[in-house]
Amino acid sequence: MKNASFVRVESGKFKGKRLFLPNFATTRSTKSRVKACVFNTLRAELAGKVFVEVFGGSGAMAFEALSNDALGVVVVEKDKNAYKIACQNATLLLNSTNSLNLSKNSLLKHENSANLNANSPLRDENSANLPKNALNSSPNYEFTSFAAQKVRLYQGDSFELLPSILEQMPRQTPIIAYFDPPFHHRKGFLDIYERVFGLINSLKGLNLWLFIIEHSSQMPMPQAISLFTLYKEKKFGNTALSFYRL
Repeated sequence: MKNASFVRVESGKFKGKRLFLPNFATTRSTKSRVKACVFNTLRAELAGKVFVEVFGGSGAMAFEALSNDALGVVVVEKDKNAYKIACQNATLLLNSTNSLNLSKNSLLKHENSANLNANSPLRDENSANLPKNALNSSPNYEFTSFAAQKVRLYQGDSFELLPSILEQMPRQTPIIAYFDPPFHHRKGFLDIYERVFGLINSLKGLNLWLFIIEHSSQMPMPQAISLFTLYKEKKFGNTALSFYRL
């Protein structure tokens, strides 16, 4: 990717590895100091947990979590070009060609495929761990599994796909979610935070243990969302982080 923008993994076992970035017109990359705050806060808690990056862009936050010993990571991104870059980043980072790319029409045909790794922490032993329900009604999405490395990437609408994705995960595995929605001042996103709050509320009972919202610092966050309580806030100019836990 000649002349492409990139960031580097900043900590952990993949420290220094390049991650390419998508077009800034469609996505917004998390700043280095924001990323550092997230992982300085969470690093000791990542072991044994799945990290889910929602509105994931290049997957940089998820791959940083994987570098810091997260049990597995999931990225959900709507923009197709950003999704392709996230898949490329996973391939480069993991030095892996052991990936399985599936479209909607082929997903259910691979429910029992060994390539989906029955031992993955992203798979419930009582299900095929493939999105059903909402995903089956969504006309456009893709799914790529780097099974041996416990990484899964989904291309599609986070509001539609996330509940079904989490529903298929093992009930005993705690989930940390990172929400980085398009800031509300962008055209068509005036109600983005209300929609995110509604999405989080729909995840009750799906083993969500802790989540972080990256948002405009001009947007005040509620003290509680669903069953979760705000326990930490940090501002970085126009950007802010709000941390919630059960």
